[in-house]
Amino acid sequence: MLTLIDQNQVAFRLISASEFSYKHLEEYPVWSEFYDYDEREEILGWGIDETWFDQEFTKHHDGSDHAMYPLLEVNPFPTRERIYVSARFHTPAGQSLLGYVILKIDAAPVLYIFHDGQEFGFSTVFPNQANKDREKLQRLLTDPKDPIFPLMYETEFTDKERRTIEGIFDIGTA
Repeated sequence: MLTLIDQNQVAFRLISASEFSYKHLEEYPVWSEFYDYDEREEILGWGIDETWFDQEFTKHHDGSDHAMYPLLEVNPFPTRERIYVSARFHTPAGQSLLGYVILKIDAAPVLYIFHDGQEFGFSTVFPNQANKDREKLQRLLTDPKDPIFPLMYETEFTDKERRTIEGIFDIGTA
C-alpha cells in the first residue's frame, strides 16, 4: 500500500526490528518501533488497510522483536517510544559519517554509524561497548587519530518546538 508524503510515494510496510538496516533509511529516513496499541489507530488513520496491517503485524512482531514502520507523520514527530532518524555525523577532526539517531522518550539518544559495511553503536547506557565500537571505527577512518567524540549530529527533522533535531553526543571514556 502506498501513502503520499511531501509529493514522494512511500511504500508503507512493516519489518521486524532485527531486519532494520541502512537500506531501510535509504528508502525512507524516519522509522518507528511499534510499542503502543494507540499507534495502530493512528497508522490506520493514514489510510492503511486494517486487515493487511493486522496480518503484517503478526508476521513482524513477536513481543521481543518489535515491528517497525516508516513514520509518515514528521516535522514534528508524534510521541513514540523509539524513533529512528537518518542523521549525518561530524567528528572533531571534521570527518563526515552517516547513520541514525534513536530518539527515546525521557532518555539520551542512541547513535548508530554505518561505515565500511559495518554498523557501530553508541549509547551512554553502555559506555564499555560504545568505547569498543569507537576503537573499531577509529581504525577504519581516514584519520585514525580522530577521537570521534564529542560527535556532532544533525537531521533534517524538527521536534515539537520546531527546533532542528541535532546535538553533540559524548560517551566519555570507560
